[in-house]
Amino acid sequence: MSSHCTHNLTSEEHSQCPHSHHNHHHHGNDLSVAELNSKTFDQMALNWDTNPSKAEFSRRVAHGIRDVFRGVLEKMNQKQDLLIMDFGCGTGTLSLLFLNEFKEYIKRIDAVDVSEGMISQLKEKKSKLIQEGLLEGDDKIISHVIDLALAETVNHPIVENKGKCNVIISGMVFHHLENVPEKMKLLASYLAPGGVLIFTDLDKDQEHSDKFHCKHMTHEVPYKGGFSSNEISQWLKEAHFVDEEFSRNVTTSKKRQRWY
Repeated sequence: MSSHCTHNLTSEEHSQCPHSHHNHHHHGNDLSVAELNSKTFDQMALNWDTNPSKAEFSRRVAHGIRDVFRGVLEKMNQKQDLLIMDFGCGTGTLSLLFLNEFKEYIKRIDAVDVSEGMISQLKEKKSKLIQEGLLEGDDKIISHVIDLALAETVNHPIVENKGKCNVIISGMVFHHLENVPEKMKLLASYLAPGGVLIFTDLDKDQEHSDKFHCKHMTHEVPYKGGFSSNEISQWLKEAHFVDEEFSRNVTTSKKRQRWY
């Protein structure tokens, strides 16, 4: 397999919202981490894009990934009819940005998230943009409420994409996952030969990254403070990615602003 990965890590400074957590523990009624995140983000979905700090940070993350993709696109052998997966798409900020800026290159974007509430917001945003005449090619975004790790078990249609995706994009998702090394292998299985994974997450090498989430966000965040570049590099190698690139092109600073 000859897949490529470009990743960015974002740093966070001066948060007033510390928290602690325990890796891989379940909470309440023995919910999995994915189920806990589904429940949590369902509750936050309605106000996600109306919260100025969240909306601005989502925009900056999306633009960081967009900027990386511009460079990647120039090097890709296949530049047309791209099949893209937005892994952990949330309210669709990244998917909609890609469709708006790269529509002529895209065959389809599969927007995947465990939160039905987030997917509902994506659909509403898409409909509003269409009504306002600001979005064309809306049929190119297909949304899926699914834990990708369980897709084969439940015979979800997304599994038809295995070995076919040209690009997988993901913004600030990995620290919410259980067993990231295995998730990287899972994502690799969806990429076509020469496919590209582009993602952004918290930079554990930077001060204060462990204070990104509020203290009540505990079991939903298995990887406190995100990841070091060495960890990411090792896990990518284990998943048989090659040509890794690393950059810090998204930063944020929070002061007195509760994030989640």
